[in-house]
Amino acid sequence: MYIFKVLILFVLIITSFEIVLGNPVHSDGDRELMLQILNERKEKFSTYTQSLDDATGIFGNKTKKDIKNSQKILVEIVKLDNRLIQLLNQKIDFEGFEKMNSEYDHFKKESILNVLKEDLKRSDLRLGLLNQKIEDQKAKMNKLILTIIFLSSMFLLLVIKSLGKKKKSKDGENN
Repeated sequence: MYIFKVLILFVLIITSFEIVLGNPVHSDGDRELMLQILNERKEKFSTYTQSLDDATGIFGNKTKKDIKNSQKILVEIVKLDNRLIQLLNQKIDFEGFEKMNSEYDHFKKESILNVLKEDLKRSDLRLGLLNQKIEDQKAKMNKLILTIIFLSSMFLLLVIKSLGKKKKSKDGENN
């Protein structure tokens, strides 16, 4: 029973380290996706700045087509920005959720650990009481054995003495 509780305590301690370390796999995938979006945004923005310099109209003026093309690229940049913000919000929400879960798991494991510690204290107390009872029983048993040995030896002495008196009285009668 004691070994079982110590084993559970050990398992809880080991699993609590898992809470501290977290899950790095999810973070790497998100980071790569965010870097990909940022690189795509960078390319789109350089295309947008180039489109602002483009002027295909008469006398080097911008045409309606040039402005629409710049707006189209700008809309794509805004869509990338929105996607990036959405990923960041998901990441923040997920980290908050993970933190809340880990805090709950930690609290739950801590409460189980406290219960196990209390059980261990009670078990140790009971074990101490049982050991004390065993020692008391051993002492009583030793006293009982000594009493039996003493009474037996006294009985033997009385028997031997009475036999000796009978033998003397028979020897006295025979003489």
